[in-house]
This record gives sequence, C-alpha cells and structure tokens, in this order.
Amino acid sequence: MLHALLSSPLAALLLAAVLLAGLRVAADRLTPWRACSDVPWGLRDLLIGACLFFGALIGLQSFALALQHPDLPERRLPVATASAIQVGAQSIALIFICACARRGGARSALPRLGFARGGDGRALALGLLAFVAAVPLVQGLFGLWSEVWLALRGEGLPRQETLERVRSLDDPLASLFVHAVAGVFAPVAEEIAWRGFVQPVCVRALGSLRGIALTALLFVVMGHGQEVYLPLFGFALLLGWLYDRSGRLAAPIALHAALNLSTLFLPVLFESSGS
Repeated sequence: MLHALLSSPLAALLLAAVLLAGLRVAADRLTPWRACSDVPWGLRDLLIGACLFFGALIGLQSFALALQHPDLPERRLPVATASAIQVGAQSIALIFICACARRGGARSALPRLGFARGGDGRALALGLLAFVAAVPLVQGLFGLWSEVWLALRGEGLPRQETLERVRSLDDPLASLFVHAVAGVFAPVAEEIAWRGFVQPVCVRALGSLRGIALTALLFVVMGHGQEVYLPLFGFALLLGWLYDRSGRLAAPIALHAALNLSTLFLPVLFESSGS
C-alpha cells in the first residue's frame, strides 16, 4: 500500500501535505523556541568559509587522486577514500565556522550554532517526526522531477552511481565507515554549516521565508547534481524550517541522518522509474 502511494508523485505529495500539516501542529507542542539570527558573522565570513571548503575539497581530491592513480587520473576513487576526503574537507570548514561563532568573547561556539542547552530531546523527536513527512515529500518530488526531466531532455534521470557503489560495497569495514559518514558526520557537519552558519545570515538579510529558501537553493546547487535538484530543494526547505522553528540543530540533524540512512538501506525509496 505504501509503495503504491510513493510510486505516484501526486499521491505522495498529497500524503506529504497532510503529514506536514500534522508536523506543524506537533511543532507547536514540542518546541516553543525560535532560532536567533543575531550572530557575529556575516557575508564576508560566508564567502571565506565557502572558499576554504571548496578549495580544501578540490585540493584533497587532487592529492588523493595523484597518489592512488598517478597514471590513470580519470579513474574514480573508492567510495571509502572519497568519504574520507569529504570528512577532511568539511572539518577544515567547521574549524573556521567555530572560530567565527566564538567572536565577541563567547566561551563556546555551540550555543550560537544551534546547540543551546535544553530541549534537545524534543528537537530530536521533532526531527524524527519530520522524517515521516519527508519520505513522501522527497519521493513525490523525485517522481515529478523525473517527469520534467523526461519531457525536457527526452530521457530518464541518470543513474545515481555513487549510491549504487555504496550499496554494493563488499568490504564490511569500508561499508561501516561510509555509513558512519553518511549517517553521522555528514548530517552534523552539513547542518552546522548550512542551517547553523549560512541560514542565520540569509534570514537576517532577507527575512525568514526568503532566507530559508535562499539557503536551501545554495545547499542544493553548490553540492549536488542536477538530477536531484527539485527533491533536495524540498528536503532542504524542510530542514531550514525545522531549524527556524525550533532553534535547535538537533531537529534538522535527526531528519538529515534518518533520510541519509534510509536512502542507503531502503533502495525502493528516493528512486524514480527513469533512474
């Protein structure tokens, strides 16, 4: 029954709309907080952080590629190696983000980045409740994006090769490492960077709705392929709303981790018929 609902984009999106309405009611009961946009960093810091992140990522990839395949630079890196590079690159950006958050004599960067004391349990519960709505939302948008792609390009969505390579890993240690990165490190690092660091600046400059939308757009365009633009944009909007509504990064982190792991463990989800 659930698979039949998720296989139809319209049915999946209608189900998502109902669940999102229920999520808003739950949020009113679980989280009375609001995120603070009064942060000691600005647009210049965002640009420096972006240069550090992408510069480190490109440099580390080139270095690892030259070490492993000096004669065949076009060969792809093993998934585990690529994940390790991702961890290294994002760690460099996170160090800079924490330095910005400690300006003005703050004893800790964590409260300014959405890890204030109190309410984390309820924020985690809200994030997991949001996952129930995120599944039909992302699946419905995938189906819709597949139809748009087919109409514009005359072909189905390209296969997600990285996802297939992760699912087919034979080495248990490599598989454990990749799942830990996807399910723990990546959600924490990306939510600190995008919702904790970028979104407050966008919200302060543009207001809540437009700030969340701009953050979501940058999150999608700067880190993902065109074949997932629409579904990930809808997902990123939900992540941004969770942080803006709760003021706790625990909520979007829980949702992000749950969706990442479900994508790896449940192949039926987040795939279109053309991919």
